[in-house]
Amino acid sequence: KRVIWVECRAAYRNKTIFINISDISPQKSYQEQLIKSKENAEYSKKVKETFLANMSHELRTPVNGIIGITSLLRKTDLTDQQVGMLDLLDTSSKSLLGVINDVLDISKIEAGKFSIIRAANNVYDIVNSVFNLLKFKADENNIEFLLDIEDEVPEYLMVDSLRLNQILMNLLSNALKFTERGYVKL
Repeated sequence: KRVIWVECRAAYRNKTIFINISDISPQKSYQEQLIKSKENAEYSKKVKETFLANMSHELRTPVNGIIGITSLLRKTDLTDQQVGMLDLLDTSSKSLLGVINDVLDISKIEAGKFSIIRAANNVYDIVNSVFNLLKFKADENNIEFLLDIEDEVPEYLMVDSLRLNQILMNLLSNALKFTERGYVKL
């Protein structure tokens, strides 16, 4: 038993009825495939969003724990070598946290839920914290890392501090990663 979809058109002219019956089964099959594909894509998108939200939370928790423990360890008596290792651990865990946040931001952008939050922030503090965080990596690779802030730059600007921090971290991390010799200047 096979179902055939048809389209029927009728026209009346000069006391005559014209009837045209066309087989539209291929178009109907194509339409059903499109609907099914759309439903599958929507389901996949929902699964991906749920997965990313859950994974970013599950990954953030232990990384934040590592950052906290690193901070607590700094308050104990340490050798210079141990301080160096803690610096590396701190830098690595904050870098991993940045990657996790980037993944979450991508999912927010795709879901249309990404927002910029502007507030008065001390730009010098933001820039210096990024610089200090990456200075260890630069020193480790024997790359001169320079910071130069013009005197005319206001101390406070209306910026999204989290986004500015992410942008600077990504740009400078890449600059340091792909510089074999010489210097990187912010």
